[in-house]
Amino acid sequence: MKALTIKQPMAQMIADGHKKFECRSWKPKNDYGELAIHAGLPSKNFFDLVEFAADNHEDYEYLTKHVFAHGKILAIVEIVSVERIVLGSIIHPKQAILSEFFLGWYAWNIKLIEKFDVPIKARGKQGLWNWSNGGD
Repeated sequence: MKALTIKQPMAQMIADGHKKFECRSWKPKNDYGELAIHAGLPSKNFFDLVEFAADNHEDYEYLTKHVFAHGKILAIVEIVSVERIVLGSIIHPKQAILSEFFLGWYAWNIKLIEKFDVPIKARGKQGLWNWSNGGD
C-alpha cells in the first residue's frame, strides 16, 4: 500500500475525519485508491502548526489538548478524486485554510476508511512510499 507522510497536527486531523483535502504541488500517478496516512517526526514549527490549525478549526480544545503521535501510521484513507486548484476550485474555505496550497497545485479529496486505535510505528519518506503492515 502507498503511504504519505504528513506533518502533525494535519495528519491527526485527517485521521479524525476533520481534514478532507490534502494539497500537494504534484499529482499522484494513480489518482484513486487507498493510502496510509503517516504522521511525520516533529518539525521545528510543530507548535506553530498546532496553533495555526487550532485558530482555524471550530474545536480549539480538540487540538490544544490532543497528544500527537509522530513517526506512526494513523489511518487509511481513500483518494476519491484529485483536482487541479484553480480560481473557484472545489475546496471549501474552511478546508483550504488547513492546507498550504497555491493555484496550479492539486487538491486530493480524501475519505477516511479506517483510523487505527493504536498507531503503527513506521519510518516515513518524502512523496508516496510503500508501506506494509508487517513492519518497516
